Amino acid sequence: MAKRNATEYIFADSYIGNFTRYLMTRKDLMRVAASRDLDAAEAMLKEYGYEESKDLKAGNIDLFLSKEEAKLHEIVFTTVPDPSELAFNLYPTDFHNAKVCLKAEALGQPPSPAMLSDAGSIPVDQLEVMIRERSGSGMPEGLKKAVAEAADTFGRGHDPQSIDLIMDKACYKQMLEDVKALEEPFLEELVRRQVDAVNLGLFVRFRAMGKPWSAFRDLFVEGGNIPLQLLISCYEEAYARVGERMAPYGFQQAFTEGGKVLKEKGSFGLFERLRDDAIMDHVRKAKYESFGIVPIEGFWYAKHQELSNLRIALMGSQFGFDPEEIEERIREPYV
Repeated sequence: MAKRNATEYIFADSYIGNFTRYLMTRKDLMRVAASRDLDAAEAMLKEYGYEESKDLKAGNIDLFLSKEEAKLHEIVFTTVPDPSELAFNLYPTDFHNAKVCLKAEALGQPPSPAMLSDAGSIPVDQLEVMIRERSGSGMPEGLKKAVAEAADTFGRGHDPQSIDLIMDKACYKQMLEDVKALEEPFLEELVRRQVDAVNLGLFVRFRAMGKPWSAFRDLFVEGGNIPLQLLISCYEEAYARVGERMAPYGFQQAFTEGGKVLKEKGSFGLFERLRDDAIMDHVRKAKYESFGIVPIEGFWYAKHQELSNLRIALMGSQFGFDPEEIEERIREPYV
């Protein structure tokens, strides 16, 4: 799959670009978080392109956000020249759904609908049949191979963690293969930072649990910018020192500030937010591109981030969280 000429995206860039003006800032999100009730929040959201929602008024925040995510998918995938070029964004959901199906199969029961998501590239009902019948037709090659390997490995060792390990590594491998084929450095760097984020999350949690570096090594996901040997070499070092060594990869602040809170209070929240903000630092570069797939991917990621932040803001408002606590959890928005 060669890199597409940027002019082929002119219509998609223009159409999708119209929606970027409705993206919410941190200040906008905090206004929603401070709303007196969900009716007020729903009225406020109309300013940012959201339509009237009976689900939100009824307090079903997850259903409201799920429908908004479906709208996002329709806007993007019905507009771009070739939807398969952005399918890599959906793979984490596909692989997650496959994990749910495989684990349910191991328990001899149907997968729980509550654990499945409709936001993947393969409809859930079709994926269930594919896995049950071991039919790889319609699956990305990486997913097909991973399902076969995970089922075989679990059958021999009966360790549910083996399913997670195999599927997670295969997911990012497939994502990287897809973006490399597009010959677009922005997309490849985005996926590499996402892999780094996964590995750094494992890194700090395994350290906090007192697990040896060998346990971390076994779960390390290949394909990121940060080498395994670098993380192993600083496994016993103070977070401030780890932060210095992560500076070239954009994750210094996550360790210097988030690591300090983690050490003092045992809370992973600030670390995880700052780690995720390092990905957004890269995504924001898409704002300076006018044509091609990059600005479309920027909007895609930005809107998904906004929906995640809205969940935090709306849930916090509904359950009476302190505004300061809500703001600490909200990831950096695109604008």
